[in-house]
Amino acid sequence: MLSQRVLLIDADPQASCLAWSNARNRDPLFAVVGMPKATLHRDLPDLARDYEAVVIDGAPRLDAVGRSVILASDLVLIPVQPSPLDLWAGAHTLALVREAQAFKPSVKAALVVNRKIAHTAIGRDIVGALAGYGLPILPVQFSQRVLYAESAARGMSAIEASPHGAAACEVIELASCACGATNLRVAARVTAALRQAREPNDNGIRHERRPTSAPQSGSPSRTVTSLRVTELAGDRSFL
Repeated sequence: MLSQRVLLIDADPQASCLAWSNARNRDPLFAVVGMPKATLHRDLPDLARDYEAVVIDGAPRLDAVGRSVILASDLVLIPVQPSPLDLWAGAHTLALVREAQAFKPSVKAALVVNRKIAHTAIGRDIVGALAGYGLPILPVQFSQRVLYAESAARGMSAIEASPHGAAACEVIELASCACGATNLRVAARVTAALRQAREPNDNGIRHERRPTSAPQSGSPSRTVTSLRVTELAGDRSFL
């Protein structure tokens, strides 16, 4: 979704995305609208006509709105925390996706590990626990980070709050996996630069260089040397 016109639809009755947008004290990154409606899949085409990418924040409850969100989507990302309760809830969401695919076979789905706690057994075992779901698991894993809560409280993205940080890398890698191959190459370069900026040099001091800018449209692609594209792509069969 790099360099695209993006629309964020808040389909959660709690309106958390709208609250995030209203907390922002600077120009908006993109348009945010609230549509917690069971007719979202029918209303979306007209609303999204002027946008290149649409992101829908769905409700955690598996109700008529949740079904409409899935039917309106090309790709459904299911966040799963490393906990038994989330694993069980993920199974119910997967069942809803399978139901929607009977009406819209083009709907794809993938699992995203969220709020992983480093150096814990359940954090290490989460990928194995998800293997039985029969869905691709995105290679990027979101860790439990205070920055996500702090940036959200200010109406900012993690990339704005800490462009050289680990959270920024996670967000860009997620966008890489969710976008097409061209955007994947662009995001791979940006992610590589972000990671390089955080790596210590020979003296143990972290670099503080700014990320390399993404290539302009039509410019030749370059080989990524510090980060293999396959590390971002993983199993991209869901795209």
